[in-house]
Amino acid sequence: MCEQFLADGTLLCVVRKYKTLMPWDQDTDFYIVYDVDEDPNAEDLVKRLREHHANDLEVVYHPARHLVQVRHASGGHGDMWLWARREIDGVKCINNPDFTYRHLKIPGCFRYEWVAPTKVINWNVGPESLTVDIPNDTASFLTDLFGPRYMEPYRSRMQCTENFAVHAGSHWRYGYVFLGILTMYVAYTYSLQYIENKRALIIPLWRRQAIK
Repeated sequence: MCEQFLADGTLLCVVRKYKTLMPWDQDTDFYIVYDVDEDPNAEDLVKRLREHHANDLEVVYHPARHLVQVRHASGGHGDMWLWARREIDGVKCINNPDFTYRHLKIPGCFRYEWVAPTKVINWNVGPESLTVDIPNDTASFLTDLFGPRYMEPYRSRMQCTENFAVHAGSHWRYGYVFLGILTMYVAYTYSLQYIENKRALIIPLWRRQAIK
């Protein structure tokens, strides 16, 4: 048995009742849960995706990250994360060792009770409605992932440097402002240091001239 459900920023869109993905988030996130003693059959999943979508999708498997990425010619992509169902420190959870978010109480883990059994809801995307699976306890899941204020929109997901680099179109203004401030700060700091060094040389020379 395995659970499959929307997660991360995509789940935020569902919970906040957005009709589209957030413009600064360039991917969709999907979790596939398997038992730690089972083979997740990621290679078979990749093979089937390539067979059925050879003309429009590029499918890449990253074994070290437990991740299958599906890329479309338009530029968007989907992340399918593989999570092992296991016990850690006596807590039944799902685990992906590559997954690092600052709020997680157990690094790389979510409590299994928050996930299973998954719920099926309708997500109104534009004029259409999609039937999607989401975690059983979305509040606990998203709180552990993003913190207690996960329902409050924020401008950009700066936890993920990939978004800043790859999806620069929505960030360039902030990037240039930040670089400008940083440059001014560095220049100001070095100017003060330069003046102090000059004073350290000039003042003793001036005093020696006065003594003579």
